[in-house]
Amino acid sequence: MAHGAVVWTMPAMGSKSSMDKPTRTTRAFVHVLLFRCPRCGLPLTATAVSDNLDREHVAIRGFRQACQCGWSGEFVGLTAIHHWVEPWEQVFRASG
Repeated sequence: MAHGAVVWTMPAMGSKSSMDKPTRTTRAFVHVLLFRCPRCGLPLTATAVSDNLDREHVAIRGFRQACQCGWSGEFVGLTAIHHWVEPWEQVFRASG
């Protein structure tokens, strides 16, 4: 599933490089959430890519996690200890 604004880049005229295929760049945001294991207290992280910068958009999602202590369960984004958002570009090279 692609997220974000799509920007197409075409190769320069007369270029002979094999890397000069059109590329598609998707501008998005990566959300990184930090949780604490309810059994042992170790940190657990989850990530989500979204075209939405707002934390509230990801805060309502569930994140299935498993800890090395054996605990597994689901956290709601709203319960994260910390929530970072960073701009993210995904570049896809055209095939062919």
